[in-house]
Amino acid sequence: PTTPGEGSFSGFCTWDMVERTYRAVYYPENEVGGEPMVVQDDEDDGTTYVGTYLYNMVTEETCFVLYNGETTELVCRLRMPYRVPFGFHGQWLSGQELHNHFEHHGAPIAEERSVVV
Repeated sequence: PTTPGEGSFSGFCTWDMVERTYRAVYYPENEVGGEPMVVQDDEDDGTTYVGTYLYNMVTEETCFVLYNGETTELVCRLRMPYRVPFGFHGQWLSGQELHNHFEHHGAPIAEERSVVV
């Protein structure tokens, strides 16, 4: 399916270089994702995960999803309190840019706010 523009995806694939096979994940209807990122769990069993932010074009909600990189099984889906722009994982934002983002989306802005990304 088509997506609303550059930087948004309807799913992703994982490729097994040894077996020469792939697994495809398609996001739910009306949802598009940003660029997927690979997350390695070095402290547990070394499992690799694929994570991304999904945006629902109907409800205008954002969630973060995490998939098992080997099985492509959905591990978790977390609803985000604010709209997360595509490409957010790869950008550094100044305090003013973050403030402007919250203000643009009508989010309450506290005097002091710690954000861990």
